[in-house]
Amino acid sequence: MRVTAIIVNYNSAPDIFECLDSLRASDHPVELVVVDNASSDGSVDQLAALDDVRLVRSARNVGFGGGVNLGVRTVDPDGAVLLVNPDATLAPDAVSHLVTTLEAHPLAAAVGPLVANPDGTVQPSKRIFPSWTQAAMHSTIGVFWPGNPGTRAYVCADAPEDRPSPVGWLSASVLLIRADAFRDVGMFDERFFFYVEDLDLCRRFADAGKELWFEPRAEAVHAWGGSTRKPTKQLWQHHTNLFRYVRKHTHGWRSAKLPIVALGLSARFALLFARMKLLRRRLPAHSGHARKG
Repeated sequence: MRVTAIIVNYNSAPDIFECLDSLRASDHPVELVVVDNASSDGSVDQLAALDDVRLVRSARNVGFGGGVNLGVRTVDPDGAVLLVNPDATLAPDAVSHLVTTLEAHPLAAAVGPLVANPDGTVQPSKRIFPSWTQAAMHSTIGVFWPGNPGTRAYVCADAPEDRPSPVGWLSASVLLIRADAFRDVGMFDERFFFYVEDLDLCRRFADAGKELWFEPRAEAVHAWGGSTRKPTKQLWQHHTNLFRYVRKHTHGWRSAKLPIVALGLSARFALLFARMKLLRRRLPAHSGHARKG
């Protein structure tokens, strides 16, 4: 299977060069495409000088989904696209495992790896489409009790980590997608400028009868928030996009619940904002480190 990696760059130096190095070390051939969203950190000039990278330049920052869409329009329609955040790196055998699982399941639109933080803890990169009760538990008590039953069900906490398993949706931080399936559902909805675009995409895959698979033998490391410079703004954008997603995919009598969803998301934003401020105050004054969102 022909695999083209698409990395959206927006002032992502030096992380993006480590990302590219990890893809060059892949035991499955990977073509490299970088979409630059009008970066101003000098990284685009460095990328333009790389012989093995095809650079697609955007005149403005069109967001993650918009950047991926630009890149996908340049690739083989019969192959697969590997979405990789610029602050992520892959194990040498990761792409091979992802390709094997994608080829083994004809209905699979996408396969995602086990994604870890730099300290080795596992990120919640796989999820189900939760019930209203599970969503409510995750968005409220999940802020203080991450191990509650609703959150555990939502993040597929009990999914096997030694073999592939079907899941509801997957994070786009590292994700292998069939290019034709991606095009068939209309690619990313660019109204989700940043955050929740992967949830919306996977919802449309599910509605089209496609499967999503988690492949834990493929491993990646993602410096979660490494490209986030304004955590408060990103937190707000995440929550507004969550409401945009719910509004987009809620129909009929269920639309009467939208005001409750808006209230719940506002409360969750307030709780997370307060927790973020509290954690910042606890940072040692001499540490000199800016927290990442």
